[in-house]
Amino acid sequence: MTGPLIGNGPGYTHGEAIALPILSSFSKKMQLSAASDIKPCSTATTTSTPSIPTAANGASLAAPAHIPCGASVSPLSSAASTPSKTAPFSSTTASPQSNANGSNGQLACVRGGADAGIVVVSGGTACNSLVQLLQDMTPNVTYVLGISDNGGSTSEILRVLDGPAIGDIRSRLIRLIKPEPSDIGRTAIQELLGYRLPGHGDENAIKNEWVEIVEGSHRLWQHIPSEKKEVIRGFLIYIQSEILKRAHKRFSFSNGSIGNFFLTGARMFFGSLESAIFLFAAITGITQPTRVIPVINTNHGIAIAALLKDGHTILGQCAISHPSLAASGDSFSGGHVRPSMTSASTTPDGSKTPDLAAMLSSSQQEDSFSTLKLTQNNIYFDKSPTQSSSLQSRITRLYYINEYGQEIFPPPNPKLLYALAEMETLVYSIGSLYTSIIPCLILKDVGRGIAESRSLKNKIFMLNGTNDRETPDYTALDFIWAITNAMNHSLKLSGQFWPNEYKPAKYITHLIYLDNSEVQVDTWGIEKLGIECVPCTGRRDPSSDRPIYDEAYLDKTVRAILDGEA
Repeated sequence: MTGPLIGNGPGYTHGEAIALPILSSFSKKMQLSAASDIKPCSTATTTSTPSIPTAANGASLAAPAHIPCGASVSPLSSAASTPSKTAPFSSTTASPQSNANGSNGQLACVRGGADAGIVVVSGGTACNSLVQLLQDMTPNVTYVLGISDNGGSTSEILRVLDGPAIGDIRSRLIRLIKPEPSDIGRTAIQELLGYRLPGHGDENAIKNEWVEIVEGSHRLWQHIPSEKKEVIRGFLIYIQSEILKRAHKRFSFSNGSIGNFFLTGARMFFGSLESAIFLFAAITGITQPTRVIPVINTNHGIAIAALLKDGHTILGQCAISHPSLAASGDSFSGGHVRPSMTSASTTPDGSKTPDLAAMLSSSQQEDSFSTLKLTQNNIYFDKSPTQSSSLQSRITRLYYINEYGQEIFPPPNPKLLYALAEMETLVYSIGSLYTSIIPCLILKDVGRGIAESRSLKNKIFMLNGTNDRETPDYTALDFIWAITNAMNHSLKLSGQFWPNEYKPAKYITHLIYLDNSEVQVDTWGIEKLGIECVPCTGRRDPSSDRPIYDEAYLDKTVRAILDGEA
C-alpha cells in the first residue's frame, strides 16, 4: 500500500493525511524527490516539497493538491501533518495551476468557494452547452473526457492511423476558445480548427479542398498570424505524410474535422496525447487553470464493451450508443455477440467476463471485432432517440477491452485522481450514461477517489431530461444505481482492504432534475438514500419539443448548491 499525501484546503482543517491512490512507481519517485525545492506561495518563508513526478511516457504529472502557504509537508508520512508555525495557514489555499493539458506550473494561492474548482465528467456533445455557464462561475474547471468513441469522422482516423479517439476532446477545446473582437486571429483559428470538410459530394473535390488547407492557400488561413499558421500547417503536413504512408487503406477525407487532424498529427509527432492537447490550448489561448484531460492517458486505441442482462455483449461505443446501425449491419457486422460463459476470463475481483476471442473462430473474430478494427469509411449515425433503436436488454456492466475482445484494466489519468483530491465540486454532466459518463468512472481508484475525497463537498448529478437508446425506461433511481454500481465495481480493483461497496450518497450528494422531465424522479426514494433532490425550471427544445435545461435557471440552481443554499 502506498503512503498518503498531505492536503490542506476545502475539507482539510488541520492538514490531515489523505490516502490518495497513486501508483507504486510514482510513490518511489516521490520518496527520491522529497527534498527538492519549489517556489513558495509567499515571500515569508521558503519551503520544500516533492518535485513534480513524471509518468512513464515522460509527461509531467500534476502536483499534490492543497499544500498550504509556507507549510512543510512529508508526502509519505502516515500521521497527520500541521502547517508550519512560521507561516500559519489562512483562508487562502495553494493549488497547482496548470494549463489546459494539465501540465504543472508554479503553485499559487487561490480562493475557496467556487474558485476551489469544479471537476466535470462528461462526453463531448451534451456538456458543450454547459461550458459557458461553468466558465462564468470559475475558470478553475477540469473537464474529464473519454477516449473510446469510434463513430463519426473519428472512425476514419482510427481505421487508418489508430490511436485514442480525440473527437470529444477537440469538441471541448473548440468550445473553450474565447474569441475577442480585438483578436481576429484567434477567431480565425477557431473557425479553422472547427471546420469540417464536406460530408457528401465528389471525393476528389473534397480531397482537393484538404490539399488547399495543407498547402496554406485555403481562405480559412486568411486572418491567422503567420507564426501560428506555420505551426498548425506543420502538423497537418505531418498527418498527411502519415496518411500517404498508408495509401493502400484509401483514407477518406469526407466529413473530416481539421481540429481532429491537427490533434492527431501533434499526438503522433510527440507520441503523447496530452502534449497535443497542450499545444492546441497554447495556440488557441486556453489558459490555466482551465484543463481538458483524457480519462486515460495513452497513445493507443482503446474500446469499450457492454454486457447485457440477456447475456449478449456489444462491442464498441458506437454499437452501444447507436445499436440501430449495429443491428442493420451497415457499419458493424458483429456488434452483438453471445458467448458461452464457459469461455470466460476472470477479473481481479473474481467475476467472469466473456472471453470473446476464445469463443469465436478467426473469421468470426474479424467480423465481431469490426467495432475495434474498423473497415468502413466514416461511420454516420442519428443520435435522435427512437423506440425502435432502443437496446434489446439493459446493460449490466461496461468494461474496457483490447483488440481481441478481452477485458483490460487501464489505469486512470493521474491528473483525474489529483483533481478529485483537490477540487470542491464534482459534476456528472448530462449526456449518454453508458458511453460518456460511466467509462470515466469504472477505472481503478476513481470510485475510491470520489468516495474518500475530503475536498469534494458537492457531488452533483445532472439528470437528463429524456431517456436515450442506452437507458430505455430508466428512472432517476436507475441512473443513480448504475453510477453507484459502476464505481463500487472499480473499488474491487483498488485492493481488498477497501470496502466492498459504498452507498450512493458517497458518490452523489445532489440530484438536479428538470421540473418538466420525462424521466421519472422519485424524490422520496432518492432522498431516502441521502441524496438531495434539487428541481430546476426547464423549457422545451423548439426543434424537438424535448425538455432541456434553461441556462439562466440552471446557473441559479448550481450556484445555490455551491453556496450551500439548495
